[in-house]
Amino acid sequence: MLQRIQTIYIIVFAILLFASPFFVFIQFDVKHTVIQNELNVNINSDNSNSDLNEDEKLYVELKQMSFLPTGLKGDKIILPSDYTFPKYMILGYLVAVSFSILMLVNFKNRSKQLRFGKLLYLIVFLTMSYMIVESYNMKLVLDDQKNVEILNEVYHVGFYMLISSIPFLFLANRGIKKDDDLVKSLDRLR
Repeated sequence: MLQRIQTIYIIVFAILLFASPFFVFIQFDVKHTVIQNELNVNINSDNSNSDLNEDEKLYVELKQMSFLPTGLKGDKIILPSDYTFPKYMILGYLVAVSFSILMLVNFKNRSKQLRFGKLLYLIVFLTMSYMIVESYNMKLVLDDQKNVEILNEVYHVGFYMLISSIPFLFLANRGIKKDDDLVKSLDRLR
């Protein structure tokens, strides 16, 4: 089992998928404008606050909010109170890791391994697309806030770990297919 290179690829794939939910997927850098008496005051481009009274002090906070599959990290104060984080997001990662373990233990049945590998492509792409859609929804929620402006959005390690797991799955499936073809050719010679 461990002497086959595709086993190493499957193990690396499973480690990348298992570890990626614990890292930041996307991070939003936001500018949160706070007015003490909650009046809407226009800010000039040179940031002169001469038209504000002493009780209408305006200050700007730069905040960061990180989006992980396991939850939100950072300054959650800028989110509306009715926002709920989808707690079932980590389910795609867990299903993919469990199928990769099934793929690993079924090393004697190569056709079943290939079926699990093709199913894993679907699971990983659905998980990745769901994470991108949820991060876009988070951006829309932040854009709807009246005193919040998104300055920057950066994809982090969790996103790239999910992306980098796909080539390892491809290499594992290719190695399994080569082994299957080799065994079938030897069976024809007998």
